[in-house]
Amino acid sequence: MTQLKLDPAFADYMSHAFNPLGVYINFFQPSLKAGSSREFLVKMVNDHAEPVAGSLTLSLRAKAGEVLTEAQALFRIEALGAADFRLSLRIPDSPQDGLVLQASAARQDHTSEPPTLSRRWVAITD
Repeated sequence: MTQLKLDPAFADYMSHAFNPLGVYINFFQPSLKAGSSREFLVKMVNDHAEPVAGSLTLSLRAKAGEVLTEAQALFRIEALGAADFRLSLRIPDSPQDGLVLQASAARQDHTSEPPTLSRRWVAITD
């Protein structure tokens, strides 16, 4: 019998895809313009049978995890509902590669439950 082995990076990336509290950054461009301000659409879904509330954080991070810029919003989504959020980030002035644009949704009533993440790999260009 062959045992399936997932690529660790793929397993990490997909581990959040089927959480009942879903978060999705609607952005697929490979780069962001240095020194600009950009609004991002973040979509959320609540597959729980009760309303869910918490905080949504959108951040741009360096490979080592350092937060370069971030924005936050509170959310409340009805049972089996969905919502869209628009968050703006000020993009740093200097070009950089290997950055992560990350949306993190954390429930306020389940602090032991890890946040649901959506991530995009980007660079900052001139």
